[in-house]
Amino acid sequence: MKIAETYTIQNRPGLSISILRNGSIRSIEAGPIRISMKAASVFSKSGTNIYLRKRAENVTFKALLGDESASQFFVIENKFIAKGIWEGVVYQCSLLLSEKSTSWEWQVELINTSSESYDMDIIYVQDVGLKPATESLINEYYVSQYLERLILEDNYYGSVVCCRQNTKESVGNPWLMVACQNGAHSASVDGIQFLGKTFRKTFHPEALTQLELGGELSGESSMVALQEKPFKLQSSESHASNFVTTYISNHSKATSIDDLAVLSNLWDEFDYNTELISNDQAIEEDPNLFSIATLLEVEDLSENELSSFFGQDHRHPEYNEGKLISFFSDKNNHIALRAKELLVDRPHGHIMQAWTGYEANENILSTTTWAYGVFNSHLTQGNTNFNIFLSICSSQFNHSPETGQRIFVEINGKWHLLGIPSAYEIGLNHCLWIYKTKDQYFQVRTWTSKSSPKVTMDFKVLKGDPARLIVSNQFDEGNGWTVKPEMERGDYISTPKAGSMIIEKFPKAQFRIQVNSESLFSIHGDEALYESKVSHGDHFFVVEALPTSEFSMSFIGEVCEASTSDTLQDNDNQFITDTNDAQRIWDELSLNLNLHSDQKDIAAIQEILPWFGMNAITHFLTPHGLEQFGGAAWGTRDVSQGPLDLLLIMEKYAEAKQTLRVIFSNQNPDGGWPQWWMFDSYRNIRAGDSHGDIYYWTIIALSNYIKVTGDTKILEEVLPYFHADGLDFAEQTSLSEHIDRLIQMIIDSFIPGTALVPFGGGDWNDSLQPVSHELAQRMISSWTVEMNYQAFEQYQVVYELIGNIQKSNELKKICEQIKSDFNKHLIKDGIVAGYGLVEKDGSISVLLHPTDTTTNIHYSLLPMDRGIISGIFTKEQATLHQDLVEKYLKGPDGARLMDKPLVYKGGIQTIFQRAESSTFFGREIGLMYIHEHIRYAECQAITGRAEAFIKALRQANPVAYNEIVSCGDIRQANCYYSSSDVAFKSRYDADKRYDEVKTGNLKLRGGWRVYSSGPGIYVGLIVTRMLGLRIEYNNILIDPVMPLEMNGLTASIDFLGNPLTMKYHINLETHHPKKIRVNGTEVQFKEEANAYRKGGAIIDKDRFISMLNPTENTMEIYL
Repeated sequence: MKIAETYTIQNRPGLSISILRNGSIRSIEAGPIRISMKAASVFSKSGTNIYLRKRAENVTFKALLGDESASQFFVIENKFIAKGIWEGVVYQCSLLLSEKSTSWEWQVELINTSSESYDMDIIYVQDVGLKPATESLINEYYVSQYLERLILEDNYYGSVVCCRQNTKESVGNPWLMVACQNGAHSASVDGIQFLGKTFRKTFHPEALTQLELGGELSGESSMVALQEKPFKLQSSESHASNFVTTYISNHSKATSIDDLAVLSNLWDEFDYNTELISNDQAIEEDPNLFSIATLLEVEDLSENELSSFFGQDHRHPEYNEGKLISFFSDKNNHIALRAKELLVDRPHGHIMQAWTGYEANENILSTTTWAYGVFNSHLTQGNTNFNIFLSICSSQFNHSPETGQRIFVEINGKWHLLGIPSAYEIGLNHCLWIYKTKDQYFQVRTWTSKSSPKVTMDFKVLKGDPARLIVSNQFDEGNGWTVKPEMERGDYISTPKAGSMIIEKFPKAQFRIQVNSESLFSIHGDEALYESKVSHGDHFFVVEALPTSEFSMSFIGEVCEASTSDTLQDNDNQFITDTNDAQRIWDELSLNLNLHSDQKDIAAIQEILPWFGMNAITHFLTPHGLEQFGGAAWGTRDVSQGPLDLLLIMEKYAEAKQTLRVIFSNQNPDGGWPQWWMFDSYRNIRAGDSHGDIYYWTIIALSNYIKVTGDTKILEEVLPYFHADGLDFAEQTSLSEHIDRLIQMIIDSFIPGTALVPFGGGDWNDSLQPVSHELAQRMISSWTVEMNYQAFEQYQVVYELIGNIQKSNELKKICEQIKSDFNKHLIKDGIVAGYGLVEKDGSISVLLHPTDTTTNIHYSLLPMDRGIISGIFTKEQATLHQDLVEKYLKGPDGARLMDKPLVYKGGIQTIFQRAESSTFFGREIGLMYIHEHIRYAECQAITGRAEAFIKALRQANPVAYNEIVSCGDIRQANCYYSSSDVAFKSRYDADKRYDEVKTGNLKLRGGWRVYSSGPGIYVGLIVTRMLGLRIEYNNILIDPVMPLEMNGLTASIDFLGNPLTMKYHINLETHHPKKIRVNGTEVQFKEEANAYRKGGAIIDKDRFISMLNPTENTMEIYL
């Protein structure tokens, strides 16, 4: 049969299944919906397969589909057939479509031709998406979080898997059922159960070596599997198995036992006639390197080797069963050993930037590496959604090994793909992989430049013979990159296709690829990856190097303009230069901040500071994360918090000012903002609406800027409002008018008869968006009201500073009204409610309160924290609510959003959207969002609870995490986690067992990484609250909050252009300075007003600066 790229079988009801030339299922679709998760390729591991298993002392198995099989494949008369023989068992596996419904069946027929008998079973696995079909990249994690997978037990058919997409699509709520006609012995519903953590190392699913599948698990990888009841296959006997899947486009009700009735007549829809097939009808395959090569097996490094590669300074060593698995080393390096990579749910990864500063800039280059042999991926310049050059690696299992940049090494005539290394080192701007085998040591490094938009990868043979290499680089298909003929050897230009988004914005966009190696090499497209050496039109840039001990190549972004970057002559020197530059940039950003103490909490905080700093910059300038690879926009709320906080605290005032200009230049003419918006050349891509709280963050950000810098002149700057047709058509006014317009818009929105703002489209807790517009208009978020109060309180001071006493007094009066109505309507029996609800008679009832019988949720963290931060609480109210937090909202991992989850009803939404439809108990749904926990930590500092403050900081810090959270999982130790998640069997299980989370009986897992404003806020708290160094209205505030065990801490920072060492003497109290000496001279100070405790010390800024020397300064603080 002629080679085709794909084959398709389909039926009249609209089911369509496409098959790749290697016998893998590419995708399963029905109408607009892709039933399978994502389209497979001939290089990737398909999400569909059938496995034969022999159940002996050691279970053995064989795939029947795809490259892993030994099958011949046929597409005949609208059927797909795989046939072959495995260890004496002849098989034929047929895929048939029903002509009556959108259902399909796998028929497996076996004949034992050997003289032995076998105990056997068959496992069918299928990934499930139930989302609109698209060729664009999808986020499997997010899709799976809203895809319910339940196992029902049928009296005859055994385990039956049902899947419901709880997010409503154009067709409704798509639904799927999978069953086995002979009866299923067991089932599983998530990829972490079936593939397992070691799949990254072996490409063999872990579940295939286990006697039965794992049951229900509400995880982030919707891959379901069904195990037929085991059977004995005697010599010369035959056996037939049938697995059926039926799809319904809209299953409006929750999945229930009643759905099993679907099975009664389903088997009759399929033909069971076995056909004779001629081998000359088989699909002609073309094997590729990803299917031929094996993953390189590596050995662990010895203690001497670890010291040789990474030095003897092993800080915060982490052990598992007595074995070292990770540590920190050198100035800011983290090393994860092979053993740890095999233990973590989320593989170690790192996002790095090149040519970056502290302002938004479309020349910034970004790349992502992964420990399991991804040396560059998601390589972009500028917008991380649209300006993608190398493809994105989106699978935690390495399920698509062709993505990004990969390296094949030839050893003894066989090709090996570099995968999990013996050790993986992460630096601020570099990653290093060490591969140790019996006879050879390989080193791979990837690093970014801070002086040009360049990322470099180099390979070295540290021990052993030179090696032949193939380096594959998969281009992003959306932009359709093609390589022009080389201008000169080693220099290659790649340009995007006509009509791509990037070419519309950047007509001269290109990336330059430099091969820096002096060894002999040749350049190819995808043809180099195929056995036939024939191109199939796949998007690759492949470098083949003859045996060499060193190889290097660089990617240079030239999307906006040409770069003058030259070919590297000395990789080692350039590596040292670029990594030193990265350290220097962190030192500049952090004002050379360093904490000096042997106390364990301080050591852990000091270790995480540069990593959280780099995470904050990633979130700010190239918005995306390791799991949230889509992004690229600024959330109005997000950019106004962490990034602005970090810039102001670290005295990057010009950059903070420019960021404010960008924020206010994207304001709508009516005074508001969208929830998010592109801040670059794709500026017209914006959200259509926003949550009700986002406006207040912009007022607070501007007020904070003026509070710190005193720069009221910024209010006179003329800035545009957003206009879809561009700047020439945009209305322009002073920034002061921008704010006045916003304030008036907010006042006009007050609930009639009150000074309370409506809920709008939501508040910070995205999971609690109302299900209807009508409900949203009736609801009031107490937290949003507090945000309004805080914003107006802060801006009335700005009005006062610029001499506008009338407006200052007007805002003061409104703040008094807000506070009065807040206490009247949103505090009941002394306890703040999460929400108010305006009833038909105009009265306001409460939700998320001890009297709430609608949701049965009694306590909400957000208004309790913000009540203190905003200052709307009295001291007595603050104390009461902090006690309530400790009693009802605390878990071993910190402060939780609510005292219990909203009851799950099978994905049916009645009040709130995500909270009632998410099946995954993580992110906001899992109630432990680290960002709000950091705000809880801030409250502890404001109220002077030093021990609780430091513990909260540690709970948000992955360094030595299990010292603080003993029930936490093993996780990457040098990046920010946005949440603390729990893997329940289902949301129903979560409802029953939630109290076990709070008592520490369940394993707590790290959530999505990097992408959050949390890291910037965290770093800010270290400086402003723990060290207690703040600038406010031309005064210096000294207001540290520290427990007694931190006595003797020394911290150094470049403050207002002068090096400053601070020494802390904690003898009497944990806050409220008693005495301060600067360079030996005692300083007189005023006491800061603090409604909740004794305040800090206020020193006139000019007087403080006059006491400092340009070379060395010491400030001693006595508590």
